[in-house]
Amino acid sequence: MRILAIIGLSGAMLIGGCAQIKYTRADAPQMFEALDSKPNGYTGMLNTSEQFEILRTRANNMLLCRTVRVLDQENSSTREYCKIKGGEWR
Repeated sequence: MRILAIIGLSGAMLIGGCAQIKYTRADAPQMFEALDSKPNGYTGMLNTSEQFEILRTRANNMLLCRTVRVLDQENSSTREYCKIKGGEWR
């Protein structure tokens, strides 16, 4: 039982360590300007060590969503930002 508890705790720590930062317009104005107006494939810088790339766009009657890859010197992760018409990316 003790071994299972240790394995479970280790797994929870690994999952928690992989939590993604969700940027806001205040944190990453260049990325949000790109979400507003740039095509898929557009790349830009978040800061001096992180780059972003807009991978794809999808839409339905309610939402506009864009998938973004964020790369730093060691990792790459993807995030999805969506908004309603006239709303802010979340």
